[in-house]
Amino acid sequence: MAVTTPFWTVKTRMCLFQEYNQAMTSRQIAAVVIKDMWKEGPKTFYRGFTPSLFMSFYGVIQMCSYEGLTHALGYESGKAKRLSWDNLLVPFFVGGTSRSLASVTLMPINVVRMRMQMKNYTKEEVDAKHLGRETNKRKEIVYQGARDTARKIWQHEGAAGFFKGLTPSVLKIFPTSGIFFLAYEISLGLL
Repeated sequence: MAVTTPFWTVKTRMCLFQEYNQAMTSRQIAAVVIKDMWKEGPKTFYRGFTPSLFMSFYGVIQMCSYEGLTHALGYESGKAKRLSWDNLLVPFFVGGTSRSLASVTLMPINVVRMRMQMKNYTKEEVDAKHLGRETNKRKEIVYQGARDTARKIWQHEGAAGFFKGLTPSVLKIFPTSGIFFLAYEISLGLL
């Protein structure tokens, strides 16, 4: 976790901010990292570390729900010796559902983590980049830790703020996880 958090911070910033929107070479990425470290210090790359610790429960939720749902449906994991519609559909839909369940459960923590990893702009940068909006006041977007982030999301956006991006996330996760668990079951059956 301590090794990967800086990479997640850089990825989040590159996804969110306009100045990173073109395809970048590794040299340009390094320049951005050095610039951010120089301006904000090395601690900036560990913003969101505490919520990231809780994201490790993702796999636990996913596998427990997969096993529970397959058991409830009477499907025996790893016992599929022949390919049939039952042996294909159950792992696909249960796999997609279990990962979606994990995403929905941990979405608030993930939103808090990503908000903490956002770059902090000075007032001058906000004005120069035309980032100031009626709905984007500085007191709302500068976060001082996980609790402050969660409090500001709740205060300014309500419960729905913790689930922003859920629909595209589930639309992406469901089929990929379904295919993953289908391949998993087919591999177990062949072994």
